[in-house]
Amino acid sequence: MIRLFCSDFDGTLSPGTHISQKNVDAIRRLQQAGVTFALVSGRPLANALKILKKHDLVIPTITSNGGVVTTAEGQELLCAGIDHSALEDLLCEAKERHSFFIAYEKDRCFVPSWTPLVRFEGIAKWVQKKTGILPTRLNPEALPLWTVTKFNYYPWGAPDEKDWQRWQADERVYVTTSSRHKLELSAKGVSKWNGITVLAEAMGMDREEIAAIGDYLNDVSMVQEAKIGFAVANAHASLKACADVVVASAGDDGVCEAIDRVLQSNSHSVKTTEGVAMALEKRKE
Repeated sequence: MIRLFCSDFDGTLSPGTHISQKNVDAIRRLQQAGVTFALVSGRPLANALKILKKHDLVIPTITSNGGVVTTAEGQELLCAGIDHSALEDLLCEAKERHSFFIAYEKDRCFVPSWTPLVRFEGIAKWVQKKTGILPTRLNPEALPLWTVTKFNYYPWGAPDEKDWQRWQADERVYVTTSSRHKLELSAKGVSKWNGITVLAEAMGMDREEIAAIGDYLNDVSMVQEAKIGFAVANAHASLKACADVVVASAGDDGVCEAIDRVLQSNSHSVKTTEGVAMALEKRKE
């Protein structure tokens, strides 16, 4: 029986920044049935909480691609920062290649210090629209004070195979992406699935009780490892290949469909369990 349903946000729970009423109603049905719904996103915690508050949803969150795990009550279970030496190398490479980046903490983010002041306002508004947080220009001297939970790196043009190989080989970081335009780096050992296991352990649950749904490469770990893995119809081919079930697209409320499937499966499991119990009772008689 599924007791924890984990959903990505962008491109999965929502095609934009708004959660449809149909999906909100499905989440409430899930909660009423005693199943926990958790948001699992690459977004920073502060932004995820703003979105959930708009829809009056109080749920556990796994943000920064698994780097930050928080209970529905606000208790922090994990906050994993990227190794400072790895950050220094990232900043150095970005500067040498004149490449843009966004460095995230739980509730703030930074863009390159070399961002021209004349262009900063426009860039800041773009970042705020994408993340829900108004960025500030980076002060490298403050690096030791940071807990950067995710680093979005935009190599000039787009990441190529060498970029992937470079950072996949670096044991100080975990690298994935939710877009072909960037690399998303987190602390070593971080992934969406690892974040889910931290939450599940705190709630006394195991893999056999978890369902997950997503749409892109940063969702592969959780969709592949969960007991039931869903992909929305608009998902990347690699994610569809490892999913157990493909549901409707994000724009057509695929999460609602997945939730209804889980509720139906749970109902069947309960009936089966009750049937077995009745059979055992009759056998005793």
